[in-house]
Amino acid sequence: MTEDLVAFRSGLISAAHEEASIEGSEANADHFAAIVGRLLEEAGIVENLSRLPFDGMIGSARARMSLGALDEDGETLILMSALLCEPDSKLGLPQIREAAERCLRFYTEATRDGLRRAECVAPEVQEFGKQIENTAQQISLVRVIVVTDAEIPAAVLQERQIEGTIIRFEIFDLKRLIRVLGEGASREDIEVDLTNELGAPLPCLKIPSSTGEYDTYLAAVPGELLSRIYAKFGTRLLELNVRAFLGVRGKKTANAGLRDTLLRSPDRFLAFNNGIVATVDDISLCTNENGVAVGSLKGLQIVNGGQTTASLFRAKRKERADISHVMVPTKIIHVKGNATALDEMVRSISRSANTQNTVQPADFSANDPFHWDVERLANNSWSPDGRTRWFYERARGTYGVAEDNAELSAATKRLFKVETPKERRFTKTDLARYVSAWEGRPFEVARGGQKNFQLFMQRLKQSPIEIDEPWFQRLIATAILYRTTERIVRQAGFPAYRALISAYTVALIGQLTGGRMDFGLIWKQQSLSEGFEALVATWAAEVDRLVRETAGNRMPTEWAKKEECWASLCAQMPAPPAALPPELMHQGGRSPEHGSAKPAVPLTSADYLLIQKTMELDAGTLLRISEEGKQSGLLHWKVAAICQTVATYAAGGWNRRPSAKQCRVVIDAVEKVRAAAD
Repeated sequence: MTEDLVAFRSGLISAAHEEASIEGSEANADHFAAIVGRLLEEAGIVENLSRLPFDGMIGSARARMSLGALDEDGETLILMSALLCEPDSKLGLPQIREAAERCLRFYTEATRDGLRRAECVAPEVQEFGKQIENTAQQISLVRVIVVTDAEIPAAVLQERQIEGTIIRFEIFDLKRLIRVLGEGASREDIEVDLTNELGAPLPCLKIPSSTGEYDTYLAAVPGELLSRIYAKFGTRLLELNVRAFLGVRGKKTANAGLRDTLLRSPDRFLAFNNGIVATVDDISLCTNENGVAVGSLKGLQIVNGGQTTASLFRAKRKERADISHVMVPTKIIHVKGNATALDEMVRSISRSANTQNTVQPADFSANDPFHWDVERLANNSWSPDGRTRWFYERARGTYGVAEDNAELSAATKRLFKVETPKERRFTKTDLARYVSAWEGRPFEVARGGQKNFQLFMQRLKQSPIEIDEPWFQRLIATAILYRTTERIVRQAGFPAYRALISAYTVALIGQLTGGRMDFGLIWKQQSLSEGFEALVATWAAEVDRLVRETAGNRMPTEWAKKEECWASLCAQMPAPPAALPPELMHQGGRSPEHGSAKPAVPLTSADYLLIQKTMELDAGTLLRISEEGKQSGLLHWKVAAICQTVATYAAGGWNRRPSAKQCRVVIDAVEKVRAAAD
């Protein structure tokens, strides 16, 4: 095992031990799987995994699983298991196959009777089994993922089908993990052997650029091939794209038109469709009697035409469309410069070529100006101690690149790790999770990192954020609250649903405070007080209870994705403690999505009860109180105006929150008008 692999393995094992120590348990394969699962989610390889450890007999057979997820459409099921080995040991294909088959057995047994024959099944695992049983007819793909801390030989387990459902096995040993989670972009792991896929190289027309900075290849790609590639790599193909799939709702949408063509006139798709534009890091060419042909592609990214690609996949999988005669016009661009040249080319292509659905500037992800500004602020904003700072990973892998650049000498390497510790690194999906939960959108956070990020970017497009250093400090304060909540939830040892408990707890605290707290104090301390941590622990337990109770017969992970779940929890929100933690005794500043700070205002527990009471009122009630009070002379016009202002907050779904001062005025006005009416 190379030094790099030894160091990489050591980091993963250490993280697993840390995870276990927080929970007060011994590290095992499930902790390792949880660490790797989170990293694979960051890389966009998996989505929305839940910890669902199971290792036991189902009937006469043994099944083993660590993590699982079922996508929103109920079409793709992910099951993950882990194998831990002694250092420097190697696994053989038989051991990998046995682990994969035991993981798959969870699915096959669940489809039969929802695991009712299994012994000692935790309630959340039993619920997951019932969910699989209920959606078995919809599931078209099962991804069985085995992760290990060892090296394995080139092991490939062949795909197969069970009653029409594709079973795909994915093996991640240390070599593959370091490749997809290490320094570079995950696109480098996307290689397509066209000769193998099509039986022959893909004919194309090569068009060199006049400057020599890139080459362009024009081709017609079979729709079946694009659908298979998307099925294998998913949204990782669209890493450089400005959006993910936009859906097919509505008769006039471009995606609905794609669907109709695929279902009714698939042979005319080449004539009707604008095609796709792709970039590659490397391209393998060959020549034959017909001219130039493409043998293979490395680092494939679809930068324009993601809707076309996803529509092909969905039409084949969901609507059983025959796409065997579909051909897609394709432009393949091989940029010869460095990563910066590729990024610039992608931005230009995305801005000029995407005409099927209007693209706004905020549709871009890593290249969006917002993310560049956050990165700049992170680089230039030092913590109050003057020694450390937070690292915003605008593009995945940039922390590793910065770390490598600092390793020119032992001194600079130590300095980088002191100034920018890895635990202060956060990503685009982290940022979206922190802000969305604090804004009162935990149901969006519960839908997974990638989906929540898309929704966050859509809101950013509609309501751009003006960011500055105070805004960044409030963002970091929110991040500290969220991360501390995650730690407390792990320490509490909740058997499942830890991610959604964390999101809903932070959201409820945001609801309690009206979206305000003493951000400056948290920024200054870079931590929460003991009193605030105690409040988080108490409320997390309440969230766990309320989510389970309000879910009824539904699976809590699915229930938590609905806005109705959030409304139910808001209606039963715990009361604020009599003794407030210092962070809640003064509301200094505003939430991360807003602008300049306001002076801190002293608050009491009663103030927070007024905020809760005010936010239980709807816009219609507030407007009626304002109008009746103004006409009767009971309310001063300034008081009536405050009621109208708060009514607009209510109409907007409380995206903006009332201050304690506003709430005191509103509740007093409501009581006056209602008393006069009685």
